[in-house]
Amino acid sequence: MPEEAPPRMCISYCHDSPGHQDRLLVLADRLHGEGVGGAETVLRPIRRRRIGLLAAAGAVAGMLLAGPAIADPSPAAAITECDRLAADPDDPNREGPGVALDKIDAPSAIASCGQALVRNPNNPRVMLNLGRANERAGRIDEAARLFKLAADQGLAAAQFHLGVFYQNGAGGLAKDEREAVRLYKLAAEQGDPDAQFNLGIFYELGRGGLTKDERKAASLYKLAAEQGVAFAQFHLGEFYENGRGGLAKDEREAARLYKLAADQGMPEAQFNLAVFYGLGRGGLAKDEREAARLDKLAAEQGFARAQYNLGVFYENGRGGLAKDEGEAARLYRLSAQQGNELAKQNLARLGIR
Repeated sequence: MPEEAPPRMCISYCHDSPGHQDRLLVLADRLHGEGVGGAETVLRPIRRRRIGLLAAAGAVAGMLLAGPAIADPSPAAAITECDRLAADPDDPNREGPGVALDKIDAPSAIASCGQALVRNPNNPRVMLNLGRANERAGRIDEAARLFKLAADQGLAAAQFHLGVFYQNGAGGLAKDEREAVRLYKLAAEQGDPDAQFNLGIFYELGRGGLTKDERKAASLYKLAAEQGVAFAQFHLGEFYENGRGGLAKDEREAARLYKLAADQGMPEAQFNLAVFYGLGRGGLAKDEREAARLDKLAAEQGFARAQYNLGVFYENGRGGLAKDEGEAARLYRLSAQQGNELAKQNLARLGIR
């Protein structure tokens, strides 16, 4: 009986992968793949986004969502406390480190920032913070109103947040990619890294009224990557890997950028870096143990290609892993449930439905 071919692996995640444009814009609300010859095909390198705020003095009633009683602070102290509870980590004007959206204590932040806005009725940073608190509370229309008030005063972080709302048609706003681009440009010109990244996506895809321009996209990704934006690091790495955007092909630089993004927990970058380690690319010594470790990190975040590749490692007892067909089948199922055709083929080969 002829020997059965070993299961193929996935090669990184690239610009020509299925659903690429949709992924880019969900990012700017994630990203890429092509096979390599031979029985050991692995998938090819890949890339995400968020939204953003509230009202002026007239919204005070909506701000008092049952937060704790707060002592009557000075105007400056009120801003400081509002920043402590709800400042955007990417706003360079903030006091303190800022708070991720999903970590905001909405009732406390709404009460504190509402009080700060009464004492500082024209302060765009307070409007931004209060908008974020309302967004966290699910009061999206109020968040949009506040973002607009702050954006109209030129606050870059608010322009970015409002742009995301227009991009997605959120907060009672009609979806308008041209307006999103206009706002991203205003924020990007002030050095906002998230806006630079999102604007880069629109240039890469030729959306929002822009002519497709990969050179401009690469330039914007580089600006955002230098400020530590993981998604920009990933995208720029993909450009270097494939010699796109006017950049010379440079797998070493691609590997460096993938590592920066992977170290921030981005599953696509973890997967692409795993591919490089698995094949010994980008100046990296071939290291299947490190590839398996990175695939596991990405698989635990639900990334289908990493689940598939990790399954291949388990099925064959590679990457320092003990051979475990049961675990391989479990991972193939998880990947197949997300539409991965290679995982479906491996399940069929194993006689599993």
